[in-house]
Amino acid sequence: MAKNSGFQQFLLQKGERLGFGLALVVMIGAMAFGALGVPWDKSATAIEKQIKDRHRDIRDQLDNKIVAAPEPLPPVLVKNHVNDPVPVEQFLTKNPYFTGGAGEGGKRVNPSIRTPVEFETALVRAQVRSLMLNVTGKDMRIGILLPQEKRGPELTPEQKRYLEWMKQRAEQYRAMTGGMLPNPGQGGGSPWFPGGQPGVAADMDSKVPTVDWKLDWADMARIPAGAKLAETITPKRLVLVSGSFPYREQLEIYRAALREKLIEDLAKDKENNLPRFLGFNVQRRTLQAPGGAEKETWRDLDLEKEYRALLQSAVGTEPDPADIQKLSFPGMVMSRPIMARGAYPETKLPMINNTLRKIGDKPVSVELTPLQRKLSGDTDVFSNIPKPDEDALKAPAPKDVVGNANNKEVVLPDYCLVRFIDVTAKPGFTYEYRVQIRLANPNYGKKSEVAYPSLADAKELVSGWSEKVASITLPEETYTYAHELDKAVYTQRVRLDPSIRDLPIVQIHRWMESTTLNPDQARSVVPVGEWVIGDVPVRPGEFIGRNENVEVPIWFPNKEGFAFAVPIGPAKVGMGPVKPLQVKGIPVNFITDDLLVDYEGGRISQTFRLSDKSSKDVTETANVELLVMTPDGKLRVKNSRQDMVDKDRETRAAEWDRWREEVRKNPGKPAPGTKPMKDPFAKPK
Repeated sequence: MAKNSGFQQFLLQKGERLGFGLALVVMIGAMAFGALGVPWDKSATAIEKQIKDRHRDIRDQLDNKIVAAPEPLPPVLVKNHVNDPVPVEQFLTKNPYFTGGAGEGGKRVNPSIRTPVEFETALVRAQVRSLMLNVTGKDMRIGILLPQEKRGPELTPEQKRYLEWMKQRAEQYRAMTGGMLPNPGQGGGSPWFPGGQPGVAADMDSKVPTVDWKLDWADMARIPAGAKLAETITPKRLVLVSGSFPYREQLEIYRAALREKLIEDLAKDKENNLPRFLGFNVQRRTLQAPGGAEKETWRDLDLEKEYRALLQSAVGTEPDPADIQKLSFPGMVMSRPIMARGAYPETKLPMINNTLRKIGDKPVSVELTPLQRKLSGDTDVFSNIPKPDEDALKAPAPKDVVGNANNKEVVLPDYCLVRFIDVTAKPGFTYEYRVQIRLANPNYGKKSEVAYPSLADAKELVSGWSEKVASITLPEETYTYAHELDKAVYTQRVRLDPSIRDLPIVQIHRWMESTTLNPDQARSVVPVGEWVIGDVPVRPGEFIGRNENVEVPIWFPNKEGFAFAVPIGPAKVGMGPVKPLQVKGIPVNFITDDLLVDYEGGRISQTFRLSDKSSKDVTETANVELLVMTPDGKLRVKNSRQDMVDKDRETRAAEWDRWREEVRKNPGKPAPGTKPMKDPFAKPK
């Protein structure tokens, strides 16, 4: 033990020197071996002779076919090549800090284009306020409200001008949609519009009396005097994708590429040297789930085609808050349609909010384009659609300006907003988006000013695809919960339908684009665009859900507001042979693909005999547990005590109750906060 300790002590004290000594011995040995292996006694002449002899031996072996001849070299390696000159501009660096060398002679080059550096996404289930356009072939009609009294005077010039503008929008509508509406039930009998709307059309059994106004279609060329434009709602899922574009960095790139000394010189130049955005290209790919398998690879998303049709029928667009408008440049922010209810989410992009704090109340230098103020039928997805009461309908559009007319201090923001809207996304999938930014080429047509003539040929410049990717998962739109009804509600339900006694109750939440007033009448479809909730009884061995009568608020064009839908024909309820009773509401389809296997708990009614002449009914209540088979074959357990405290369920249920109570108190009125459209066709007072 002592010897080992002594050896370890020796290594600790002398180990480093011992290691160096061993390494030196090995190195000297290697050098000696190398020196002995070199034929120092051979001269250059001897080495040359040895190589030639070896070459001759190889040639003799080939001639005598002792070894196989090598494969011939490819022609591309042995033929004579002529190198054509390559255009220098094809290989210009995209980094602006490496431009301006002797090769360009100090002349202008095309700037590279940046892409958004951050994204945020939001899903808005919207009830878009829409004009009632019906375009079939060459027939263009619009929904109007006619007063039930004598007609007013002839159309005013303002009304005629608005009518002409609407005709232009309808012409584009027909060109884009092939003469068909983007909603179900096209044609004069559209269930979304007067031909199929209950209580407002002559060809249906009306349960809602028309008091002051009669809803009808009118030819756009012959709108009656005193008529009023009618509105409906168009339910849509809007995926809002917002991003922060590095605007100041883009200005620095422009400054270097256009040979300006200062960024501020770009705004002073009268040659439109500021970046002029022409929009963007968007690609989308679809995943089965976040980070899951790819369902659909990257493909181009035609925003103009998909979204423009919605704007064509919209009453107008919702302006952004004043501070966000400072960072909303033409061609970069798609406008948002006005909703009948609710509000759009606020922008929470860190770089956008930091930029707003930095600029404060100072005006922003923005180059306006004619698209921002255009008031023709050419509706642009990046421009606000004026409503009939806006001054733009009464006066010519002002000229384009750059900067601020009040001569205040103007700032150039660090970041500006990018926003596009996807209306084609479906629930249950994850979507990813990437963007290319398009800008007008500031060197277009200026061949004498650029380093290479071909730089002035392109009308627009396009960035690469953004490295950052926006992502959003659209949740399913049907949810089932094990539920326990309040005792009074349960008693009332059993009184109406004794067949549901002792059955478990499932609360179903479903976002509905539309529903029918009568399941047996296909043309009785009406738009809803809202979460609808029903408490549905269910038996083991059956699919969860059924047609359940629910009071559902819908938009009535002739009332110009929301009211409860009224069924066509008597509303009935009942699961068994008991005679159905009249109930409130319309039948709503709550059928799901989930199967109830078994259940425990709930309300259990029993009768106990106390004597030969008396008995007592006892109802016991326990939490409900449901064994449910989902469409993928998996078994899941739902517990009423857990489901009833689910936060999402509570939020939707509270909003549903609040909204229905609001409609009950104020039937036939718009949602609170909705600004009515000032109609140029309204009857003059």
